[in-house]
Amino acid sequence: MKAAILDFNRTLFDPDSSAFIEGTIPLLYLLKSRGIKLVLISLEEKGRTEQIKPISSYFDFILLPKEKTREEFQKVLQELRLPAGKVVVIGDYVREEITFGNQLGMTTIRVKQGKYASMTSTIPEEQATVTVSNLYQVISFLNNIDMGGN
Repeated sequence: MKAAILDFNRTLFDPDSSAFIEGTIPLLYLLKSRGIKLVLISLEEKGRTEQIKPISSYFDFILLPKEKTREEFQKVLQELRLPAGKVVVIGDYVREEITFGNQLGMTTIRVKQGKYASMTSTIPEEQATVTVSNLYQVISFLNNIDMGGN
């Protein structure tokens, strides 16, 4: 793995409590310390830039589109100049980040927490490579794979 695309809302940040979700900083620190390029993608919303500011230094770039689309994820791949197989997508919503990551051939990690935790799907492209319940389980998964591979 050479890069990670992370969703912001409900993956790293809980909008209901206006706080970062437990495990956010350890996850970002782990990825950055391993030399993984980090991309944050989040819908453009009022106040979002201020919400992101405390963690912005971890990211190589931040995208705030009006709408998440497959094309946005494709642009990220082009910007990173990496094959999809070297990129992981970490998110909570199966119909956006997980689906787009799968369609483009990336590894996908679904964090089943918050508002969309109970969302289920039988559509193959909405099935994450790995499903976890919290960010500490993401860290555990990443610690058990080769993050420095070619």
